[in-house]
Amino acid sequence: MIHNLRQGIKGRDNFRLKLVRLPQRVWRALDIPVETFTGMISLLHGLNSELLPSRCRSVVTVHDLRALEFEDKTLYGPLLAHEEYKRRRDFFRRRLQLLPWSLKKAKRVISISNFTKKRIIENFGIPEESIDVVYHGVSTIFKKTEDEEIIKQIKEKFNIRKEYLLYVGKLDPMKNIERLIDAFRLIRRDFDVMLVLSGPCSLYRRVIEARIKDQNLSDDVVFTDYVISADLVALYNGATAFVLPSLYEGFGLPLIEAMRCGCPVIASNVGAIPEIVGDSAVLFDPLSEEKMAYAIASVLSDKRLRDRLINSGLCRAQSFTWEKTVTETIGVYRRCLS
Repeated sequence: MIHNLRQGIKGRDNFRLKLVRLPQRVWRALDIPVETFTGMISLLHGLNSELLPSRCRSVVTVHDLRALEFEDKTLYGPLLAHEEYKRRRDFFRRRLQLLPWSLKKAKRVISISNFTKKRIIENFGIPEESIDVVYHGVSTIFKKTEDEEIIKQIKEKFNIRKEYLLYVGKLDPMKNIERLIDAFRLIRRDFDVMLVLSGPCSLYRRVIEARIKDQNLSDDVVFTDYVISADLVALYNGATAFVLPSLYEGFGLPLIEAMRCGCPVIASNVGAIPEIVGDSAVLFDPLSEEKMAYAIASVLSDKRLRDRLINSGLCRAQSFTWEKTVTETIGVYRRCLS
């Protein structure tokens, strides 16, 4: 986002971008105005739900309110057994404590989805007219390729021996990967496919590995850990379908990445996901591994459905660009300063 803002205002005489990176413990403890470090500024943009103390007009971007969702015992109660979940819950709770002040301080609020905008209004009473929805964009590196050699190489690199389903994202309890493993076991009765889990490693991986071992699926589940962008593009292009089983998403960037690469999308029907994918995905209830498995099986067994999802996804993904994000963000700046 910062890189794209830089590029978006490059050459504009009426904008100058200053980036400030201060340890949170410094500005939270001392409450020192940011102008102490930057000199006079006209506008401050908090990019991640928090504002630094300042004297100028300000904009804050809120990506999601997952800290509120953590309190839903029906949805997340079983996750309390995981240490990884407890740490993330505590982290988001601390962030939530600062959010009311930031929302009150900001002249304008940017939400990355209408879903999150609605939640901000419901929980913090911020006037609807003060909130602008600005969707994220996707790098142009994500695109469909017909180069079979690229796909062959990525399969060899990660020992992917057959058709595969792809998950991209953190190995995080909120991503619902344990139920994905259970759903994968169900579909393996009728489909000879592999499951590829691509994302940064975490302590939660041990929980997932134990589930895989219990289901006797170790030979058909691949962990790639973090991969470079070129490899990720190849993984999307080679996959039979992309699956996002999350319990919560404020946006869901991998959804757009997959669609841009011509990969059929199967995803949860929660959070901002239905808003982002429209009719370009097959959706399911993330609390039911049976319904998840049924959704996956419907895509694997129906080529006409896969083709429709590919074509619809390619079309929908074109509207999510960083150029559009930057233009709309600058529009918010103008409204803030007017």
